[in-house]
Amino acid sequence: MSTTSTQPPTPPASATSVLVVVDDDANVARALGMWMQVRNKAYCTFESGEALLGALDTSHGVVRVPFQGQWMPVETALLDLNLPGISGYDLARKLLALDPQLRVVIMTATMVEERYIHGTLPEGVTCLTKPFTIQALDDALLGTD
Repeated sequence: MSTTSTQPPTPPASATSVLVVVDDDANVARALGMWMQVRNKAYCTFESGEALLGALDTSHGVVRVPFQGQWMPVETALLDLNLPGISGYDLARKLLALDPQLRVVIMTATMVEERYIHGTLPEGVTCLTKPFTIQALDDALLGTD
């Protein structure tokens, strides 16, 4: 499994932050990347929570990732709940411990069952239950609700 991130071929020129996607399903990551390109959002994807955690920098008081040759603050982290290794739930808790103001969204197809395993989501974390609509994705990631 690769630990590198993928980034859009042409980032928005005005990007000052990035959306981070962590999903081990390449098709889901690709579809979300297409949505971000349509929304003119800078983004990068990681195949695992460990890959994201290994790429992070928090030395300036915010969570940052390498993006197009520079460190960019993470605006939102979109996490699959069922990841190999660290779960999206545990990854959300780690990210929020690093930056309590970070917007975190978890995607899952089985939220009811997952609550029995992990308990309730950390405060402030949004859950998108698959399949979700484009409007639900916009609301969760862009705050258009």
